[in-house]
Amino acid sequence: MKKENMTITIGLIFLICVTACTDTPQVTRTGTVKDIVIKEEIVPNHLRVGLGDQVRWINQRKQDVRVEFDKTVSEQIFCNNGFRVMAGIGHDSANLAPGQSASLCFTEVGTRHYVVLADTSGLIEEERVSGTITVE
Repeated sequence: MKKENMTITIGLIFLICVTACTDTPQVTRTGTVKDIVIKEEIVPNHLRVGLGDQVRWINQRKQDVRVEFDKTVSEQIFCNNGFRVMAGIGHDSANLAPGQSASLCFTEVGTRHYVVLADTSGLIEEERVSGTITVE
């Protein structure tokens, strides 16, 4: 009797694991990199990308900037280069020195809003430029 219970238990655990794995949508990188260039303006300030595309912000200003999302994106990404994700506490952001870049790949369709803040030292009022990314 114990052997039958063990077999049933192992079978149920296997079935649960297989079911859990098959329900998870898999997104892979497409190899496409879409650049957002940060100068006095953001170019482009609205970007459309596909699932799995890499979005890269490049700071071409002469001072440091911070790219900051208005809502957390930590559960909607699968690649991250240079962003500090806060998992629901604070804002997901990347600090970029002149010439530096940071990038993300998104796993869900939708529109994300972000701002680029110039002069992250806090000594003077920050310049804010808004942008959006739509994942299709």
